Amino acid sequence: MRFLLLALAGAVYGFLGGALFRRVHLRGEINRILAHVLSFRLFIDEPVLVFRAQVELLRENLRVLRKVALPGVVMAIVFVLSFGTLDRYFGRGELPAGRPMVITAPDEIALPAEIVAESPAVRIPRLHEVSWRVHVAPGFSGGLPAGLQARYPRARIFGAEWWLWFFAFSGAGATALYSVRYERSAVFCPDAVRREERR
Repeated sequence: MRFLLLALAGAVYGFLGGALFRRVHLRGEINRILAHVLSFRLFIDEPVLVFRAQVELLRENLRVLRKVALPGVVMAIVFVLSFGTLDRYFGRGELPAGRPMVITAPDEIALPAEIVAESPAVRIPRLHEVSWRVHVAPGFSGGLPAGLQARYPRARIFGAEWWLWFFAFSGAGATALYSVRYERSAVFCPDAVRREERR
């Protein structure tokens, strides 16, 4: 269920980004960029022409950056504002029973009975922290007590790397939006056809 929610959130973000960037018309700039790149090989023996093509290529790249700057800033703001909510839900899941992990806590906190230590406590006096390698006893269904932080030894889908999946789904959503072709409907007007025929 959480994976589907992450896919949906990423796809919606991608649709939004695709809709914004679709309003930016870059076909002219892209065609001119390609033409300048091709001119490097066509006029390789003419340094003046190659240099001129490089200057024009830089100008076209700056035009592209100027056009995509506003949509890029909007999408960055949307992600920054939603990151906290997404990370709380997808980045900090419940502790899986039986899987070893390392947890760190302030040195005055004791481990709950459901969290079994597999190694002696390692204390860091300078930081006033203590760490254990632990696993969660079967039947434990809660999250970490206040003050504990978990560091998983292996990457998880819903760990610190959730945002990689988020942007993967965003890219898929934007690509799907770009593949949709908008067809303009025409209204048949007999009077207009007759006027054209008279001409």
